[in-house]
Amino acid sequence: MEAIATGLAGANGTTPLPNAPTQQAWSDEKVLPIDRLRSLDLQLALSLGQLTYDQQPFTDVSLKANGSGGLITLEEARQRLLAAVSPTAIEELPLVAAVGAFAALDVASPQVHPLFDMSAVDGYAFAFGGGAWRVVGSLAAGGTLAYSLRPGEAVRIFTGAMLPAGCDTVVMQEFVQRADDVIRHSDERLARGGNVRRCGEQVRVGDVLLHRGERIRAAHVG
Repeated sequence: MEAIATGLAGANGTTPLPNAPTQQAWSDEKVLPIDRLRSLDLQLALSLGQLTYDQQPFTDVSLKANGSGGLITLEEARQRLLAAVSPTAIEELPLVAAVGAFAALDVASPQVHPLFDMSAVDGYAFAFGGGAWRVVGSLAAGGTLAYSLRPGEAVRIFTGAMLPAGCDTVVMQEFVQRADDVIRHSDERLARGGNVRRCGEQVRVGDVLLHRGERIRAAHVG
């Protein structure tokens, strides 16, 4: 799988920027002296991604006082600087190398998540109702059962395991009292469907997981 990333380049060159100041320094400014405008290219890296620029003075951007005592507004400075840069070409990167780059396109999910109903906790799965259940098996994440459970039956289940057919509820193991193969529980708040993550409840097909211009982080590729 490959990720697509892009940055920004100056009109006349591609020299990488040094580390930029903090976002707080950018947001606190209301108006900026003309003699400070050259530092604004650093601030752009915060909102536009990896900016590259030429080493020529910013006089060629025609930054002039607007009649307010040598000061211009932050927004005006931002717009003039945006006009002086342009996107670089889109680059395709291996997924593991994409962390730290910026998405050139929206990335939509081709499938739902979770892929199936699953247990959200370690415990026991069964059909809700009744006061005691007979344990007839055990199910770890990645495993499946070849049979459906009947009313009054339960399986030991672990976080992330697929909910077996015939089950609709999971009780946390901390609330369970087990004697041989029979369990009871003391979770008075447990309701039908409790501790189950439903298929597609987190991500639906077509949901945008990564937006154009968003910085790609480890969570996006992990």
